Amino acid sequence: MGQEAGLINGIQPAGEVVTRIAEEAEEILRTRLPQLVARN
Repeated sequence: MGQEAGLINGIQPAGEVVTRIAEEAEEILRTRLPQLVARN
């Protein structure tokens, strides 16, 4: 294995990874999108 293997802290089930990504995306959209689409 290469040096990258040292960066892996654990293996998560795919469902957990997808859920986490979706939650993070939702948070980004909720907090940043209104500012991006606001008309000045």
